[in-house]
Amino acid sequence: MLELVPGWREYLDKPPDESLPDKIHAHTRTGRPLGTDAFVKELEARLARTLRPQKRGPKPRAKPGENLDLFLNRDSERN
Repeated sequence: MLELVPGWREYLDKPPDESLPDKIHAHTRTGRPLGTDAFVKELEARLARTLRPQKRGPKPRAKPGENLDLFLNRDSERN
């Protein structure tokens, strides 16, 4: 712990972050981790899952000509 905070007296004498309770409440409600971006990225890497909010809504449709149909060339493989 001393490596993280070398001067505990100074650390404990600092006034608390007034917005911290609101941040804790918001992250507790959403179930998302509270921390720096680097911290969340490290968690994602260790857990092999996405923890940050993603873009909402349905995924965009494929544009014409970008058809990824796996059976598109089915007839040509039979000949």
